[in-house]
Amino acid sequence: MFQLTKNPLDNIVITQPFGANWANFYKDLGLKGHNGIDLRTHPRTGDYGDNVYAMHDGVVKWAGEYAGYGINVQLETIKDYGGLKYQTLYAHLQAPSGNCAVGQTIEAGTLIGYSDNTGKYTTADHLHISLYEIDLRNVRQHYDNGYYGALDPAPFFEDRGWSLLPVEKRYGRFYNPLNPKDRPWSAFVSEKRVALSLTRYLRRVPSNN
Repeated sequence: MFQLTKNPLDNIVITQPFGANWANFYKDLGLKGHNGIDLRTHPRTGDYGDNVYAMHDGVVKWAGEYAGYGINVQLETIKDYGGLKYQTLYAHLQAPSGNCAVGQTIEAGTLIGYSDNTGKYTTADHLHISLYEIDLRNVRQHYDNGYYGALDPAPFFEDRGWSLLPVEKRYGRFYNPLNPKDRPWSAFVSEKRVALSLTRYLRRVPSNN
């Protein structure tokens, strides 16, 4: 069974889980919702952003700038798992590291880049990770799943101790826009701040669908 054996950042805080669509943003992109997981990173204050690490052993398939993902790196497993391989995408980077030449084989935990805010579809520094299955002909699987084949990376992590962080609970258990008492006051205040920011950015009031 394929597993992600290393965390992509030194500290994991989820800011947007897979499938979320708070502002109806992804519908305009032809998606049911968020096609990956967003993780908090710190704004760059020096030469480099936060270190970003390979989540599994693999070969570098891409390292450069592409569409709304900005500067990103894509890794593919060398081993196949019952006729399937897995690809992971690390997006919105400042730059790939020197370990990321296309075709290079790297181990899980290798530094592959530095976080930033590059790309069209991002409003702040963060790391977006996506996961895909492909067959041995290099054909992406599950392409009609509403996420262009992207799968939720969370169940594939070997160690999910981070899954109990309050920020993830907020997006699941406590999210009820019609009844703020259903979630902690601090979460409510944070969501109001995000809603105001999105309203300015989108030039309309965001929806919760």
